[in-house]
Amino acid sequence: MSKFADDAARLDGGELVSVENERSDARLLSVWQAMTLLGEVRERSDEIEPSELEAILGEAESLLVAAVSRPRPASVIPFPGTTRPNVSSSPRVRETTGPVTSGTPETDQPSQLLDLNAGGREAERGAAVTRLDADVPPASATVSEAGAHPQQRLSIVVLPFADLSRDRGQQYLADGITEDLTANLSRFTDMLVISRYTAFTYRNKPFDTRQIGRELGVRYVLEGSVRRSGRRVRVNARLIDAEADGYLWVERFDRRLSDLFELQDEFTTAIAGAIEPELLKSERNRTARRPLQGEDAYQIYQRGLWHFYRYTREDSVEAQALFRRALAMDAQYPQPVAQLAIVLCNAAYLGWADDASLNYVEAYELAQRAVSIDVRYPAAHFARGLVCMWTHRSDLAMSSFQEAINLNPSYAPAHVLLAQMHLYRGHPEEAIALAEKGIRLSPKDPRLFIWLPALSGAHYQLRHYAEAIEAGLRSWMLNRNWPAGLRYAVAGLALAGRIEEAKAALEELKLLNPNLAFVEGNLRRLYNDRTAIDHILDGLRAAGLD
Repeated sequence: MSKFADDAARLDGGELVSVENERSDARLLSVWQAMTLLGEVRERSDEIEPSELEAILGEAESLLVAAVSRPRPASVIPFPGTTRPNVSSSPRVRETTGPVTSGTPETDQPSQLLDLNAGGREAERGAAVTRLDADVPPASATVSEAGAHPQQRLSIVVLPFADLSRDRGQQYLADGITEDLTANLSRFTDMLVISRYTAFTYRNKPFDTRQIGRELGVRYVLEGSVRRSGRRVRVNARLIDAEADGYLWVERFDRRLSDLFELQDEFTTAIAGAIEPELLKSERNRTARRPLQGEDAYQIYQRGLWHFYRYTREDSVEAQALFRRALAMDAQYPQPVAQLAIVLCNAAYLGWADDASLNYVEAYELAQRAVSIDVRYPAAHFARGLVCMWTHRSDLAMSSFQEAINLNPSYAPAHVLLAQMHLYRGHPEEAIALAEKGIRLSPKDPRLFIWLPALSGAHYQLRHYAEAIEAGLRSWMLNRNWPAGLRYAVAGLALAGRIEEAKAALEELKLLNPNLAFVEGNLRRLYNDRTAIDHILDGLRAAGLD
């Protein structure tokens, strides 16, 4: 295997990357993007127009120039027939991720930890980002350097998406996607989104993301391009950390054009859903890396999230304490209210609470309080739905998840938990459709291990044991502290006649769910149908759980 393939395989597998290799990985991402564009040229060589070819090659060229740049000011010799500004690379945000273990962190100080987002994959990192556009004068600052805005905490601008279609009359599609993305992101109530009127002042101008961050007071920039060829539409989107000038997320979406408005909705909903967890992860990591300065409710809340997403008993206790501390400083701050309800509910059904019933009571009160503080905050309705799901309030649970989706159609967790409610009510087909939609909205979400059991359970109830085993084991491999998927996998293995595999997996399950009575207690809190519960218990008994 070539060194490029070795590096790509290592990066894709989520292996920890040393500081010395960070710049190499940044170049690797830029080279990969350029190769993707060139691959498109090869795929469509028989239909591509000269003007579109020029645009694609120009974009690939800019990525390759960025890949070979050094972290010192240097002149870049332009390729023949082009005009390019200087490009220099810059330090990247280092994020290393890996599966959660049952062990405690090596240090109690989050600012010293490198494993900042358990259960996920390493974030893509890119070379310095500079919008390249020939024959356009340098952008003039919308706000002078002296008057630049201070950076907001979770803040983003959606820059006008570029139209790279061979038919230049397609700009309306790119503009529609830009406007709808701005509107969709604005539905995340804890996120400041710059208005489209300000964002469109950057149209057709070269820009530097750090400069935009200073001018608009934002931490993140979303930019991209739209290319239409016949009935095919391709959207490339890139999320950039304006402070570090590095890629946090890059994705390409290909669709066949049917109904224009439906297609536009599909693109914007998918992009908004995918970048939301990347933004929240970046905020958690940013706060955890830096020393706490004073009593700041936002920073304390973010540190609580850092512990929450590690999903261990010890971190759950720490997260609860931090959320309570944030609320003591600001009782009307809806985010820690909703998140404390969620962490208390999790602790109850995972067996991490001394008295689960007290946890459920307080969690329900907190969730109701979060909704009353901000009725348009989707996570507040989600928190109420979660607690109701575990406390036999199934109608309110379903309506709460649906209200979260109504407020923000890109809110992936609500889709998945609404799927779980359909599963528990005996509608596994509906559960599969909703769970797949939620996962499609945020396919790299750090909560994916929580969502996969919805798929596993639905397939199990339909007696699709192979699919149930696959989804259940995938959930457990992402986080071995989370037993739900493993239960379905063990039961599915046993009923599929794979007894030896079932017994081996059962040994792991017993570390989390020691006996059948504990499992049955959890299932009775969820399923309405006794037959569905017995189906799961029969599989676990066949594997040897008693």
